Amino acid sequence: MREYGADPVAAMLRWRDAYGDFVPIRFGPFRAHMAYGPAEIEEVLVDRAADFRKSFGTRMLIPLLGHGLLTAEGDEWLRHRR
Repeated sequence: MREYGADPVAAMLRWRDAYGDFVPIRFGPFRAHMAYGPAEIEEVLVDRAADFRKSFGTRMLIPLLGHGLLTAEGDEWLRHRR
């Protein structure tokens, strides 16, 4: 977390260079994944979209942003994406 907080972009680039195009990370108790390559991004956003949930922080934005492409999940997200 300290590395990310000091320089988020540089940290993400170092992780990609060290671990490849799909990097599992932890921010304290929270698990996340960084997808860098086009095939990995397609797998997350298209092929396996139902296996991933929006982060707690993103879900907290729903009252401010509504249920758009950024905050929607599942069938609602797919409808917005199309």
